[in-house]
Amino acid sequence: MTQPSINTRIATEADDEAILAVEAVSWDSSSGFPSMREPKESAFNERTTPANYVLAEVDGKVVGYSRLMPKTPVAENSHVKGIYGLAVVPEARGLGVASKLLEASADEARRQGARKISLGVFSTNEPARRLYAKHGYFEEGRSKDEFLVDGAYVDNIMLAKVL
Repeated sequence: MTQPSINTRIATEADDEAILAVEAVSWDSSSGFPSMREPKESAFNERTTPANYVLAEVDGKVVGYSRLMPKTPVAENSHVKGIYGLAVVPEARGLGVASKLLEASADEARRQGARKISLGVFSTNEPARRLYAKHGYFEEGRSKDEFLVDGAYVDNIMLAKVL
């Protein structure tokens, strides 16, 4: 079977509904924040703009995104970008979409002058941890019991990649 062609690009205002559709089906207690499934009026706000989203498309349909943002608002940390969400619709998982998003996010971070990307991942999310390790992310720290998901405390593992 031939793998589909996966294209990546930066979002535009017109992608708002597509991003919300990805969020509506991608987040659950094992992979991320179930609260991300709660309906929103827009994926964009005063802090998160279309330029923060790297999108993945298969056959012209948005099937995933990575939200790439400054790690902090201070100039002394401007060389670090953070991935604040990587989501892929269930039917596109296993096709290499997440890998393409990580590669495109690293390219975009470099284009913006970043030297490092940081992110957090639930300690219980083994598939994501394997994916990030495959792409050169390493553990920088762990916040014990950082999140309460479905009645259980979950550690947040801080990962990073030097670009």
